[in-house]
Amino acid sequence: MNKLIECVPNFSEGRNQNKIDDIVQHMSTISGITVLDVDPGPDTNRTVVTIVGSPDAVGEAAFQGIKRASEILDMSQHSGTHPRMGATDVCPFIPISGVTDEECIALSKQVGKRVGDELGIPVYIYEKSAQKSERIKLPVIRKGEYEGLTEKLKDKNWKPDYGPADLHIKAGATVMGCREFLIAYNINLNTKDHRLATDIAFELRETGRSKRIPNQNSKNLLDGDIVRTHLSSELGFSKEHRSLNVQRIGFVASEITKNGGIAICAPIAPYTADRRVNRELINPLGGYIEIFVSTSLEKCEERDVKGLYALARKGVLKEFTGISDPYEAPEDAEIVVNSTGISPEVLVEDIFNQIKELGYL
Repeated sequence: MNKLIECVPNFSEGRNQNKIDDIVQHMSTISGITVLDVDPGPDTNRTVVTIVGSPDAVGEAAFQGIKRASEILDMSQHSGTHPRMGATDVCPFIPISGVTDEECIALSKQVGKRVGDELGIPVYIYEKSAQKSERIKLPVIRKGEYEGLTEKLKDKNWKPDYGPADLHIKAGATVMGCREFLIAYNINLNTKDHRLATDIAFELRETGRSKRIPNQNSKNLLDGDIVRTHLSSELGFSKEHRSLNVQRIGFVASEITKNGGIAICAPIAPYTADRRVNRELINPLGGYIEIFVSTSLEKCEERDVKGLYALARKGVLKEFTGISDPYEAPEDAEIVVNSTGISPEVLVEDIFNQIKELGYL
């Protein structure tokens, strides 16, 4: 069986086609590799190149691409919407056939050492090749980006795996390692606000949000306040309104699921019938997990920073769940957790582990 490895270097140039072609040309001259795709993005100012071939050929082609990028790109002049820290920002190696993870890891370290020794570029090893646990995830390594590299390289905890602990002004630093396949897809949004697209991308990309400074004005949590502000602003707390609110959320979640997304919703859904409607609507489209956070009424009132329970007890709010209207506890929830006396962090870990056991992660 022929040994095949895929390599997907990301170069920090997406606007100058001549420079992109130059880098790709230096890679494509290596015998035994095939260029599968070249995907430039002017907004991100970044080009993703995909090559495949034998381990030795892929390793040489990756080195030549990194070398050429360090010669013709200048990170001190670079700007774009995508987080980055180097002219060759990241260079992953993916085993395709006849190659083990161990062989791919060895190749990534071999190329990384050569880049550090011959080109003088700081190299960090990530994912399956990582030599330190804190260097597994790309967003963690890339925190601070190119502009923060000078200070980062002074920190002994961030000494590069290969190459000097000094900033390469033009090339910055490079991250490489063995990883699994990465699936990318496009989403069409009915909006001209690019911040929304950026926010969604940061939530979906890799294994979490990038480590850029978060935008405090960006709404990226679909909690009760956001739902009632943007989806159900005219609704109150009556039984009819609560049912309608939950059904609206279910419809939006079904559309997201139908189009290959993951919808995480956290409404107060007190009625069995409404939850059943949502389950029947969403489950055939890709899966449905009901999580019951079992919490005593006393604890709910204790945590009520808005004072809604107090208003309900005074009769100001009518038909309020748990006070003047019943809560129908789920009997068929896939996951049940009790939040009393447990920190949110522990609860999140517990739920995450149970979702993994169900086979969704």
